[in-house]
Amino acid sequence: MTAGEQSKVFDSFARSRDQKANEKSGGLGLPLARQLVRAHGGDLTLTSEPGQGTLVTLHLPRQ
Repeated sequence: MTAGEQSKVFDSFARSRDQKANEKSGGLGLPLARQLVRAHGGDLTLTSEPGQGTLVTLHLPRQ
């Protein structure tokens, strides 16, 4: 995932610059997950390198 794609991954329905109009957008999965995690006092982060893979990390506080 490029830096530009990473910056938009948490925007609902964002499209990649290389994505064609008839292809699916990013959808609601990650934006909705981040909202849910933040509502519980945590955070969801994404780290990605093109050709290497993507890591999504979820941090929730202990109670």
